[in-house]
Amino acid sequence: MADAGYLDTGDGHELYWQASGQADGMPCLVIHGGPGAGSSASVRALFDPARTRLIQFDQRGAGRSKPSGSLDRNTTFDLVADIERLRTHLGIDRWHVFAGSWGTTLALLYAAAHRAHCRGLILRGITEWTPKKYQWALDGRRFLAPRAHAYLMDLLTLEERKEPVAAYYRRIMAGEREACKRWHLYEKQFAYPCPRGAVDDEALLAPDFEVRARIHIHYWYHNAFLEPGTLEAATDRLGDLPVVIVQGALDLMCPPIFAQRLAARLPHADFHLIAGGGHAADHPPIAAALHSVLAEAGLARPLHQDRTS
Repeated sequence: MADAGYLDTGDGHELYWQASGQADGMPCLVIHGGPGAGSSASVRALFDPARTRLIQFDQRGAGRSKPSGSLDRNTTFDLVADIERLRTHLGIDRWHVFAGSWGTTLALLYAAAHRAHCRGLILRGITEWTPKKYQWALDGRRFLAPRAHAYLMDLLTLEERKEPVAAYYRRIMAGEREACKRWHLYEKQFAYPCPRGAVDDEALLAPDFEVRARIHIHYWYHNAFLEPGTLEAATDRLGDLPVVIVQGALDLMCPPIFAQRLAARLPHADFHLIAGGGHAADHPPIAAALHSVLAEAGLARPLHQDRTS
């Protein structure tokens, strides 16, 4: 089964969604990362198409959703409302929620608000929106990747370097291609423990990198539109909802301390810290761990099955 369409949100956005697998299979929602990355076809390789109904969608402004790159009415809680809007549109009562990176923020907030419609959460690469996140991303990683840090900062004036996020926000919102490129390529350096190319390698640019940079910096600059303590309060409302956390021990995008703190607030959570694992879902140690937890939930594609199906 393959089905797709656009969902009109009623406030100027049309969300692209796609369902694959079996119409009567176990429903599972995939929430993509970014913000702004758009959904990925590769994630479908993890799931058993004979047993699941896999739902993917592109968040506001991202991927194939329209208008492309729009930041109007594009906040975290708009996205959370969209998830429930999509569930209702598709006539799904309860679903598993599978999310990575930025998507874990949306998954936690959605589950807290609509717990009755969630069978459980499977979360990879936990992020959080606190001063520690920015300290790590713009200062901590400098010690591990000084060339990447210099590449990001060299575009800025000495005065701009005092507030680099604000500086990049102004430049990207002004449509500066070079700022979009550097912001996007800097983040790309940390998807895997070892970068897959030089920091200035334009071959690593996503085709829609300017849209991605625009949405990404929009959320960064506004701290994901979250007040301090919002995620913690949401986590505390999950009760005994099943939660599985898969976290790479070498995740340079979302360091393990974020997952450790989440697991501490959810003592019943099944927390997997993966030795040698990075951030990306297709990094082999992470992909293997995701297959294992999905198999336990009855959602995984059999290892011997042809992944092109």
